[in-house]
This record gives sequence, C-alpha cells and structure tokens, in this order.
Amino acid sequence: MVVADKIITELVGLGVELSVEDDVIELTPGSRVPDRLATMVKIHKADIIDRLNVSTPSDEELVEIEEQVQANGYVLLWSTVLRDMVAFCREDKDRRSVPVGFVIYTVDELATLFGNHARSPRSLRLIHAAKKYTRGNIIDA
Repeated sequence: MVVADKIITELVGLGVELSVEDDVIELTPGSRVPDRLATMVKIHKADIIDRLNVSTPSDEELVEIEEQVQANGYVLLWSTVLRDMVAFCREDKDRRSVPVGFVIYTVDELATLFGNHARSPRSLRLIHAAKKYTRGNIIDA
C-alpha cells in the first residue's frame, strides 16, 4: 500500500484529480501524468483503487458506533475494505449475541491486526477470508 500512497501523493502534487468508476481510475487532466507515472498506476491499479475507495467515518458515525458497542457489547457493520459483514465485539462473551452471518472481531484481534502495522486492503481481505472460512481467531501479527 505504501507504493499506492506514493503514487497518489505524486499525482495530487502534479494537480491531477483521481476518481474511480467501475474499477477504472480516472486521472484528470491526463496531460499532467508523465508516462512513468501512468505505467506505475497500471501496475498498482488494484491497490490504488482500494486506497481511493476507503472512506473515513464522520464524527457522528463514530459516536453512533461507540454508543452501540456500549449498549450492546458489539456493533454490526458492512466493511467496504473486506467487502463483507463484520461485527466488532467489546468482549469475548458478547460474541453469543451477534446474529448469524457476521464475521466477528474482538478488541484483542483488532489490536493485533492494527497495533503497530499498516496492512494493505489485500492483506486484510486474505486474513479475513482465513478467519471467516476456518472460524479461527487472530492471535499474532
């Protein structure tokens, strides 16, 4: 993901706007994109699209999520990165209350995943698939 971030930063520095439509990266104006950078965009297309599709929740959304966790012990969400339904649980005992169909992550698992490491969306999806299909737990980075 670091390469994708560098490419995006360089494009923005050149005054290029980036957008994604149907898995196509639009670079406007294209005339400002050097050939070398256009090639890098093609090579790292999937990571750039993942990066551009990540949205940051608003303060109101974060407050609502926190309120749900405090009230229920968990929150149910759709993850745009994982492309799946997930539940984040405050404590292990709260797992029993989560409806069927959600992949459950505990606070400890989130700390392991995001503690001191930046993971690419592709890596997160791989870890998620392993967790989902084995019903396993994340115990180590």
